[in-house]
Amino acid sequence: MKFKPSQLLEKEREFFPKEVFSHLQFFFFAYDKVLQEKQLDEVAIEKRLKHYLLMVKKELHMPTIFGTYREREKEPSDLYQFAVEALKPFVDKEESLVLGKDNIEKIVSYLQKGENVILLANHQAEADPALLGVLLEDCYPNLIREMIAVAGARVTTDPLAVPFTRGQNVICVYSKKYFEMHKDKLQQMLTHNSRAILTLCHQLNKGGKLIYVAPSGGRDRKDAHGKLAPAMFNPDSIETMRVVGSKAKAKTHYFPLALYTYPILPPPETIKKEIGEKRIFSHSPIHLYFGEEIEMRAPTKEERAEKVLFRKNQAEHVHALVTKLYDQIPKNKAL
Repeated sequence: MKFKPSQLLEKEREFFPKEVFSHLQFFFFAYDKVLQEKQLDEVAIEKRLKHYLLMVKKELHMPTIFGTYREREKEPSDLYQFAVEALKPFVDKEESLVLGKDNIEKIVSYLQKGENVILLANHQAEADPALLGVLLEDCYPNLIREMIAVAGARVTTDPLAVPFTRGQNVICVYSKKYFEMHKDKLQQMLTHNSRAILTLCHQLNKGGKLIYVAPSGGRDRKDAHGKLAPAMFNPDSIETMRVVGSKAKAKTHYFPLALYTYPILPPPETIKKEIGEKRIFSHSPIHLYFGEEIEMRAPTKEERAEKVLFRKNQAEHVHALVTKLYDQIPKNKAL
């Protein structure tokens, strides 16, 4: 191996705050390892990592403003393709599985007819949207490229994550998990989220939109016994997706999606209040399972009187569908 990513990073040490540099090291050391084990295009990787460091530097001095909606950046370079290519070395595509291809075909047919599809999914790796792109690029090259991801504050404010987020179409929201952590900004976050929902409605009215939503509001984490499973879904998030879909000018369909991407980039064991976290990458297979379409119905008159119970039951039903798919996905024995 002639090119060593960690040495490239070391030459740039002076340009980064100590904590940012420390977090960058985990990513670059992971690249060292994967380059040692795989025959990869070192010239292309060096160029890509230099581009990444340049983008991080710019974020530190002039952060990207996302607002409620931001389209993926195509010029002067295609940042969607950048994200896919940057993560691809960590994905063992030969051992990875894409299950439920019949349902992907249904999704594609709906989109081609100008109808919308909302994916209700669990969420494991911060880079899940780009990892979807890695696995689906061969058969469905534009499906994830055009997808709109509902993204939380971490990936739109952390300078290490933002270069990847800029490659996605994103509707930006504040996760309810962080409301308690930032009570002084609660009203500001609620107002922002209301505007984000209006933006989502506008996108669905256009038709032909694929939306990726993680109703848990965060990533799956292991429980006290070390078990990893889809985190519970927020009832209000599920109901919001149902309502905006039902009001859209174009018909909206719902599909459950189970992802097993944890080994590539697991989240920290606890939720951090501060923006900025170390990211430990590993080379691994990842798996996706697209389930059958979900019939999302409005509450009856009686159920409207018991709104909280209806939403709870609805969220549990969708979560159970995703969990059933997830349980059928083969997992790495180490996890």
